[in-house]
Order: sequence, then structure tokens, then C-alpha cells
Amino acid sequence: AGLEAARDAASARQRVIVCDESPNGAAIAPGATRDFAGRLAGLGAAMVGAGLTTNPAVAIALFFGIGVANMLYLVPTITLFQELTPQRLFGRVVSSRQALTFGAMAISMGAAGYLAGVLGAAAVLMLGGGLIAVAGLGGLFVPAMRGAR
Repeated sequence: AGLEAARDAASARQRVIVCDESPNGAAIAPGATRDFAGRLAGLGAAMVGAGLTTNPAVAIALFFGIGVANMLYLVPTITLFQELTPQRLFGRVVSSRQALTFGAMAISMGAAGYLAGVLGAAAVLMLGGGLIAVAGLGGLFVPAMRGAR
């Protein structure tokens, strides 16, 4: 019982740091959970722009924007993930999520490296950004993504 109480307290402390335990937003960006699809589409659009530009200053600004858009998408999704996962399944779900995420990252890095050799890095940025933007825009038609809180 003592170990479980300590784990619950640590989990609650983590939720306060990440999401301020508010039902609709993260402490970093209040209300950020309201527009997952739009933020994902914005991230993709910035990646396409980074692939199109030849100006280093514009590229730096776009990569900064990609980082901000990623944060505004990722922090609220992790918050929802933490809030919606039952405590008794949390370890299994976290490990499964990490395995899938890191596996997908490894595959995508290998594919991006190969495609960059064939198509060029700019084309790969535009291709990846386009896929992300389409996924974000597609999310606008999914009620669960539109109404995520």
C-alpha cells in the first residue's frame, strides 16, 4: 500500500508539472489540447516551408516554429495519455507506446536517410511535412480529434 501511494503521489506530481491538472490544457500553453489537428497541420506546413526555402535565416525561423508546434502538439497529447490511462495499466501502456514510437522513429530515420540520398534532403522535408499536414487536416474531420480536451 505504501509503494502504491508513493507511485500515485509521484504520478500526481508529474501531472501537475505537465498539465497543471486542468481538464483542457497544459501549463505551458493553456487550452493547447483544443486544437491537436491544427497544430499538427501547422507543424507539417512549417516542414514543407523549410524544404522550400534556400534562405538560412528563414530556415532557422521555420525550424524554431517546427519545435514550438511540436511542443504544442506533444505536451497536450502526453497529458491526455497520462490522464486517460488507468493506473493499473500505466506501465504496460507506456512501454508499448515507447516501443511503437521509437520503432517508428528508427524506421523513419532509415527511410529518410535513404530518400535523402535519392531525392535530396529538401524533398524529404517537404514529403514528410506534407504527410504530417495531411494527417493534421484529416484530423479536422475526426470528431474525437476536433473535440479532444
